[in-house]
Amino acid sequence: MAEPTGTTASAIREGLKKRLVLIVDGDPARKFLTSIVLQRLEYHVATAASAEDALMIMNLVQPQVVLTEIALPSISGIDLLKRLKTNPRTAAIPVIIYTHLQDPAYRAVCFDSGCEGYLVDPVEPEQLFTTIQAAAEPSPRRFVRLRTSLSVVIGEGMSGFEVIHGQVWDLSENGMFISMDRPPLGGTVLPFTLHLDDRGKDSVIGEGRVLYSYLRTEGHTRQPGMGIEFTTISDQDRMRLRTFIREQLMSGVAFPVASRQQKGPGA
Repeated sequence: MAEPTGTTASAIREGLKKRLVLIVDGDPARKFLTSIVLQRLEYHVATAASAEDALMIMNLVQPQVVLTEIALPSISGIDLLKRLKTNPRTAAIPVIIYTHLQDPAYRAVCFDSGCEGYLVDPVEPEQLFTTIQAAAEPSPRRFVRLRTSLSVVIGEGMSGFEVIHGQVWDLSENGMFISMDRPPLGGTVLPFTLHLDDRGKDSVIGEGRVLYSYLRTEGHTRQPGMGIEFTTISDQDRMRLRTFIREQLMSGVAFPVASRQQKGPGA
């Protein structure tokens, strides 16, 4: 049997350091597009076209989450779920059903069999993110965090404070991480102007509180900078941030309308 797409040695090694999601889906297009979105959400991804391939992968590495379609060739996603939950070695791995099947009867069967989440295609990236977070993280994030590179001006118009020009590495609708060598102390409240484009014509203005800061120290590998929680921001600007993040996640990605027939499990 050929090695399933995405199960490279590199992905497996990195999966030990970072969140690894195993996608089990017989539809190549949807599997590929779901993989792109999850990678943009900072997950590592391994993929399998069948339950048999998924079980083979889990002989090599245990993912943090299994995201499976119900309608799979040979063994259905429901049967895969049951096998994982009755095997002591894999019983603790959260399984999320992500299916194109619209029949609501499957939902009860899947939850009775031990799934941690149930999604019916199509879903927004935010819903996919929060479902995985809720299933797999001890302290789930409420907002999508986007890895990005945007310019920001901190402290403009603030008396007695030197204006800082920084680079945003991570962004959510609730806050951001700014890379800089000498960040202010935690608890400091600062005005900011965040530029959503290179020309500075699309900007979000508000205030934020420094939640934590990391200084550059010798021998320390953590990126110096500070995490800011937005404390004052208009509803309009928050919506613009939400829209910007969604557009970035879905850039170049178009989920086609499913043309396949609504086949049942194991079809």
